[in-house]
Parts: sequence; structure tokens; C-alpha cells
Amino acid sequence: MEAQPGQDSQPAGEISGVVVSESTSAPVPDIELAVLSPGAVVPFVRTDASGAFRITGLCAGRYGIQPMPFGEWRGPERLIVLQEGQKAAGIRLRVFRASSISGRVLISKDRPAAGVMVWGLRVQSSQRHLPEKAGGGRTDDMGRYEIQGLSPGRYVLLAESAPLEVVRRDGKEEAQDDLPPPRRTLVSTFYPEAPRPALATPVDVGKEQQIGGMDIFLAREPAFCVRSRISGAGERGRPFALQLAAPFYLGPAVLASGQVSSGEGFEICGLPEGEYTLAAGPTDPAGAPLYAIESFSLANKSVQLPDLSPQPLSAVRGTLRLEEGEEAQLPGPVRLRLEQPGLPAILHARARAEIRQPGSFEFPAVAPAPSWLEARLPDGVFLKSATVQGRDILRQPFLAGAGEIEMVAGTRGPQLTVTAVDEQGQAAPCVAVMAGADPLPVHPAPSDLVGDLCDQNGTATLRGLAPGRYRVAVLASTHMDPGNLLDLFQVWAGRGERVTLAAGEILSLRLRPVDGANPKQP
Repeated sequence: MEAQPGQDSQPAGEISGVVVSESTSAPVPDIELAVLSPGAVVPFVRTDASGAFRITGLCAGRYGIQPMPFGEWRGPERLIVLQEGQKAAGIRLRVFRASSISGRVLISKDRPAAGVMVWGLRVQSSQRHLPEKAGGGRTDDMGRYEIQGLSPGRYVLLAESAPLEVVRRDGKEEAQDDLPPPRRTLVSTFYPEAPRPALATPVDVGKEQQIGGMDIFLAREPAFCVRSRISGAGERGRPFALQLAAPFYLGPAVLASGQVSSGEGFEICGLPEGEYTLAAGPTDPAGAPLYAIESFSLANKSVQLPDLSPQPLSAVRGTLRLEEGEEAQLPGPVRLRLEQPGLPAILHARARAEIRQPGSFEFPAVAPAPSWLEARLPDGVFLKSATVQGRDILRQPFLAGAGEIEMVAGTRGPQLTVTAVDEQGQAAPCVAVMAGADPLPVHPAPSDLVGDLCDQNGTATLRGLAPGRYRVAVLASTHMDPGNLLDLFQVWAGRGERVTLAAGEILSLRLRPVDGANPKQP
């Protein structure tokens, strides 16, 4: 079947091929493929009865093709790089059936829990990112659940409790001694019966696995209350949307939500020990952008928090300078973003910045919360350092608003091109290439560890690296993505090629892949 983006301003390129089952080599008909490109929006394409696909009308650029998310089939992204008017034919996509996890959720050995949502959370190897929701299923009357459509990886299972109630109060000041005592209740539980993420037992899922018997016994824990009130937001009685969240996964678990007016108090009960964040914001996007963010811990007793006083979001400012002796200009824009994992949605946040020349920059509106600095750099540019009050923020989070960001960049970064070849010296397409600093820091910065997929010619170009020593490894028979890049590198770095990259160096390597599915390979 054809997909035609309708790009007619230059000679059109084309990608065609066939999708086959990895286990049987049989063609896979009627499978939807996502076509991803940073420079174009390309409609999905569906294979015909013989498993063939054809994508036409493409401009020069980089295209990634893979099965549509959450479907029956999975497979690594196949990278195709097209020159103007090029036709890449004979592309062979190998896919495998998605895996699943099933089991029961139980209150006791003979008492099932019906209507409970169970999530499969994909564990991320980098501390920058919380686990990511990969799929979920709700229990039936017998407590049975099934999570389908899973890719290979490591998961934790979460049986999520029902939302808690925000109880509005009169707003008068109350003493800590007036808080209700704890009571034992059923709480959100990680497999097999852990009330906190740190106690969860992860589940390793391979290709085409159907893992059953993953029973979760709901934990009954002492549960506490949190109280506070909204104040200092101008006129009394102004409504605010209130959310209480926990950093269980990327895009936080919102455990309670409601509306509270300025001058009113509130109470939320039923919370086990753990880390939480309260966020109060305007009730509609058109309201004045006032927010209050309060993170707190619960341990052993209920808490009365200080008043939440909504304030405007603050600008986070910084400066970027180039290393001494380098060109005074950037070869392209440096695009920055602040990620705040675990924080409820902040509708008015503007946490992006673009730097076209060395000097000052700012993120216009940012919540005062722990943040990670993410950067997208032009070719040849690397970040040498980024600090806030002397604290390295390339390898650890920082509190937005704690001070100005000071960044130093280099414009003579090395470029590493790797061509993967088989035993006969022929190009090996669709394999993963990784380069990591040697030695790799415990908490790597983005420039310390870079990975990419080889294109149809077996070639990958790694950019964003700083001058220094690296290990370079090429893996076949594996499923590499940002979530497992660090884990894969830690396993395979010892088999990698050692290289030293100088400033401005352009280095090309030809390497044979090792079998990423077989760590015992000699």
C-alpha cells in the first residue's frame, strides 16, 4: 500500500520493502507501520496481502519505520536515509509478536479485587526518567488482568488504588495535634505486594513472551492525611484546581484532584508513607497563571503543610559562552528544554529556550521544582559544562529558580561514523551503535553516552560527543531505545572498540556487530 505525503517541490524519494516475521520469516500482511521523520509528517502505511509496503513522495531526509505502537507486532526502528530523489527498495523489516503479562489482583488468597487498574511500567535505565507506562489492563470480577502489546524490557507492575477525595474545610488554622490518627487501608501496590516502588520486584520480558501467574496481593498499610489551605492569591473565594501526585511513572500518578477556593482549607486522607507533590493552579487555561507547588514526605504521621500561596511562574535565566579560542558564532541553534518528571501538568509553563548566539537566554515560565536540562545541539557543538551555583546540572537535577544557569559549549566537537559489516565485509543494516565515555560516569550526561541505529547502508553517525576517550560497540539482535541504552552499554562496553576523539576530528570505523541477544557469545 502507498503513502503519499504530497511533497512535490523536489524530486520525490521512495521507500519500499516487505515486513516478515522474525521467528518464521513469513510475510506479515495488514500491519500498520509508523513513519517518523524530524522534517516531515508522513501518514502511516499498511502492508498488503503479501506483506509489502511502499512509501512515496518523500523528500531527502532521515526516516524511521516501525510497527505502530500498542499493536500486535513489535520491532526495532528501521532507519532509512534518503538523498534527493533516491528510491530505497528491498527494505526488509523483521518484526515479532508483542508480549503480554497476566495474573490476578487479590485482597487475600480467596478474595479477588475487581475493577483495579494494573499498569506495566517500563523501567528506564537512566535516572533522568521515571518508569514509563507501556500498557495496562483492568481486573474482571475474578481479579484477572492482562497487559498486552509489550516490547522486550524490564517492567514493574502497579495495581493502582482508586482516586482519593479532596475534602474542603473552612480554612481556619489547625494544630498538628488535631490531625486524625492513621488507619490501615488498601493502597496502590507494586508486584508482588510492595507499597513502594523501591520494594517492587521487576519482571524481565523477552520477545514474544506470554508471562502468566503474576499475582499482586494488595498491601494494607497505615494511611495518613495531609492538610493545608490556599491563601495569598488575591481575592478570597477564587477557585483553584488542586492535584496531589506521586512520582510512580512518567506523567505522574494523580492520586487526588478537586477544586479549592482561596481562603479554604482541604484534607486528603488514605496516603501511605512516601513522597508526594501538591499543585494548585487556575481552574481554566484563561485564568491568571498563578501556581503553588509543594513537595512533602509522609512517614509515621499525618502532616499539616504550610499554606499554599499561588504565585506567577518564574523565568529561569542563564548564559552560554564558548570555550576560549573558539569561533564567536554558533553553527546553528542550541535548543534547550527543562524536564520536570513527576510534576502534575502546569498548563502555562514555557520551559524551552533557543540560543542562536552566545550570550544570555531564558526559560520564560517555569515551576519551582526539580528539573533536568535537556539539549538538542547542532552538528559540531557539545556542552562542556552546565552549572547552577557550581552544581553540575548535566548529570543531576537542579531546583528551577535556585540560580542562573551557566553553560560552556565547544564548537569543534568530533564526529564519529560507524559502518557495521558482517563476516564477509558487507554492510549490516538495522543494527545499534553505541559510544560511551571511557570510563563512563555513574550518572552520565547526554554527551557521555550516545546511541543510534544504522541506516540501510549499515552506517550511523554519532554526534554531540565531546573530545575524549570512548568505547564503541555495535549490537545485532537487540532492541535498543533510550530506555535501555545505559543497561546495554554497561553489559557490552567491554566488547567495544577503544577510541580517542580529538577536537574537530572526523573518524570513520568499520566494526562487526556482536550478538546483543547472546551475552555469552565468545
